[in-house]
Amino acid sequence: MKIKKLIMVILVFSALGGYGQQVSKGIKFFKGSWAEALAKSKAENKMIFMDCSIRSCIPCREMEANVFPQEKVGGFYNENYINVAMGMDEGEGKELSSYYGVGSFPAMLYFKPGGFLVAHEQGKRDAEELLADGNKNLQLKDTITLEERFEKGGYQDPIFLQRYFKEVMENEPLGAEQHAFDKIIKFKGADVLLEKKYWEALGIASPGSAAALYFVKNHLKFAKIYGENAVNAKIMAIYFNNRFLIWYGDDHLNNKPSYENFKKRMEERGVPDLSFMKMAVDFHQRCRDFKYDEAFAIADPFMKSAKWWQYYRMALHADWLTAGRPLERKKVMVWANKALQLAKTAQERKESQELIDDLRNPFTNLILTPVVYGSNI
Repeated sequence: MKIKKLIMVILVFSALGGYGQQVSKGIKFFKGSWAEALAKSKAENKMIFMDCSIRSCIPCREMEANVFPQEKVGGFYNENYINVAMGMDEGEGKELSSYYGVGSFPAMLYFKPGGFLVAHEQGKRDAEELLADGNKNLQLKDTITLEERFEKGGYQDPIFLQRYFKEVMENEPLGAEQHAFDKIIKFKGADVLLEKKYWEALGIASPGSAAALYFVKNHLKFAKIYGENAVNAKIMAIYFNNRFLIWYGDDHLNNKPSYENFKKRMEERGVPDLSFMKMAVDFHQRCRDFKYDEAFAIADPFMKSAKWWQYYRMALHADWLTAGRPLERKKVMVWANKALQLAKTAQERKESQELIDDLRNPFTNLILTPVVYGSNI
């Protein structure tokens, strides 16, 4: 009887086993490191299919048991792709998950030979859907991606850079902009960030990135070129960028300890106007806890004698935090109007007016509960 039970356990484990479980007729997953898979892909001139999963993902296990073992699926993927099964919650999968912005599972990544990402598919697939994805993405094998153009000299072209960072912001996973700046620094050195074409994109850098750390450390050098208002506004844009406030990375804000750690990191990094920035963190925390009276009580003493960038950035951030709350938005409108009054340059006036117009629309920026990457919901 015990032997029968043991056999049953083994059979069940085989069906719902670890990452990339397969049978001989199904998808054959490469056994080796990611670097080795890239080398094999380049040597054989074959694209890479990466199955991304985590241990708690039930749909991932279902695909492993019911889709990957199918002969027609295996036949197609084995012929056309180097197949990699990557557990994104262990080993080098953790780093790859962060690098490619994989936050929901199952996920399927498709790469050109050698490693440039061309497609990021999400959600459970049946056999026909997976085959359709594979056929569709196979057509992208000879596509010249933005990443390729960037690395082949595009980082020196201001027009291309504007398009590149716009694409990164709109369509790429969180964290892609950090890698873009890392590459710029690698190719040209950190001082290149002082140039206008890179300065204009700095606001999307993540707080812990090399670019942001250099910017904060050298903010006085930037201020001599672009002005104190613009520099401080950009630093706050980095630390209170809504894309990163819902990120799973080092600088996320989703519980009380993380708020305190966030303020501590700002202090360690030498962020200017630290007391104001810490207040902004406390304001954010109270709003996210729906304690709006407390939030504005914390902010009011600072806002009585604020500068343009402080009125503008606080109003811009509060626009998101108070969406759907008319009473609080009236208070935010006061800050936005003060920003317009204090604006000294055409750009400051333009940005302040756009913010006022946005606040007048009750249907903009409807508040969303942040989804922390890494959850399986």
